[in-house]
Amino acid sequence: MLEVLRLGLRLAEIGNVTAITDAASGACHAKASFDSAALNGRINLRGYEEDAEAQALKAELSALQAECGRLMAELPKILSERAGL
Repeated sequence: MLEVLRLGLRLAEIGNVTAITDAASGACHAKASFDSAALNGRINLRGYEEDAEAQALKAELSALQAECGRLMAELPKILSERAGL
């Protein structure tokens, strides 16, 4: 899902300006999918606080969520600079 988000941002950066909202919409849908999957992952990790593998997965999920947030922070800048949105 993060790769789809990256592609949406890249298309917003370099694609046809008339399609910039399509690229932004795709990025937003990718983030929503990621957020849904993250919620499912977090609920499934509950009760495994003593399990090292589960804690490693939780840490990886946190890192991926941070990356998703960084990527999404770029979207308003791109929309503003390229399309005045």
